[in-house]
Formats: sequence, C-alpha cells, structure tokens
Amino acid sequence: MTVFQARVQREDGWWVAVVAMPGYTQFAETAATQARTLAALERDLDDLVKTVTGESGHSVATTVVLPVEVRQHLNEAVTAQAREAQARQEAVEARRSAARLLAAEGLSVRDIGAALGISFQRAHQLLGRPAGAGPGNRGRKGATSRVPATG
Repeated sequence: MTVFQARVQREDGWWVAVVAMPGYTQFAETAATQARTLAALERDLDDLVKTVTGESGHSVATTVVLPVEVRQHLNEAVTAQAREAQARQEAVEARRSAARLLAAEGLSVRDIGAALGISFQRAHQLLGRPAGAGPGNRGRKGATSRVPATG
C-alpha cells in the first residue's frame, strides 16, 4: 500500500489538494482536485488516487496549509492551553497543601472536604489515602471523628 502526500489549501472559496504521485501520471508528477469542504475533499482524494493508480487500498496523508494569521492564533491557543494546564497543576498542589495542613491538625477527610469546598473523595485523593484510612476513620465505613474547636 502506498501513502500519497497531499498539500491542501484554500483558493477562491475552494479547498484545493495537490497530490504528489511520481511515476503514476503521464504528464506531471502531481495530480489535483478541489472541493467546497474538507470532508468532500477527502472523498475526492480517495477517488483521485483510485482513478490515477487504477487500484484501491492506497491512502492519502493530507497537510492543510493555513494562512499565517490563522497559524499564529492556533499557536497562541496552544500556548494558552499549556499555561492553563500549568495553572491547574499549581491549583491542585495548593489544594493538596491545604488539605495536608488540615489533616495534620487532625481533621477527618469529610471535614477537610467540607472545609475546602470539595468532596471527601477528592480530599482522599489529595491526601493520597485510600478511602476509609484517615484520622478518626479507622477503616470503618461511615466512621467520622470529632474535631475539637481551636482558638
């Protein structure tokens, strides 16, 4: 099976694909097709390759060439997503530190969850404990502890 390479870009309201097909065409090393949508272009590319080669079973790898301004916006989006992922990780670490401080004071996982505005299951995750293994929660399902009032 041969994988043909197609370069796709917009031209005058059409998606135009130029496919490198060395040795398959009599007059040129490429073949081209166009369509209004990318989905239609994918179908047309399959038909083009079948027509030119006379065989089925080949595939076409497309590279969509976008305008510079579009690529810049996409790069900004990727950068923003990376910053978002970093910020989410920092938030998890800060919440984990808060949960650990409360656990060090002897609070139950349920109280930690309530105090931090998260579920007790999420508090378990943050503390890295299996369910039912917290202070005052000695493995008994539904067991809770009383925390003395401080200050």
